[in-house]
Amino acid sequence: MDFIPRGGERGPTHPSPHPGHASPAMPEAAHHPHHPPRRKHIDWETKSVRLELFIVTVGSALLLAALALYLGLSGNVGLLNRQINKTEYQAVFLNSGQIYFGKITNLNEKYIVLKNVFYTDSSQANATAQNQNSYILHKLGAEFYVPEDQVVFNQSEVSFWENLKTTSPVVTKINDYYRNPSSTNSN
Repeated sequence: MDFIPRGGERGPTHPSPHPGHASPAMPEAAHHPHHPPRRKHIDWETKSVRLELFIVTVGSALLLAALALYLGLSGNVGLLNRQINKTEYQAVFLNSGQIYFGKITNLNEKYIVLKNVFYTDSSQANATAQNQNSYILHKLGAEFYVPEDQVVFNQSEVSFWENLKTTSPVVTKINDYYRNPSSTNSN
């Protein structure tokens, strides 16, 4: 006896030897014509959680990369700023041989800012190496053009800088100047 399925096609008169499986000779669609292939269910809640997790992960990675780049580029400046003894004076040695004394208040990749500035004549810079007591310190601001007591140096013009000890003869002369500011030069 032949049965005609609802779709109008003729199918086999007996069931498949393996229930739920199509026979090798007959494809699945031909075996069950009234059941269309089943669509896969999309779990939108899981997909949105995965998308949010992906966005948070990528955002965190980008933030960490930016922070690492910032610290990598500014790390040397931070290290140098920690080397400044803020309570003491520093000596800044220029490539020209000129020496300035004062307190470094700011230091970055391009500039060094020095306040409470004293300097020696550039002709005396070489003489000071030979005789420590044969130099004159000049206080910045006593010049005829009356500059502010601050100098900003380009880092490219600075050979090096160093912290001075409180026992330094230069620091002694600076302290003497502040005790008796009426003197224009320190001998």
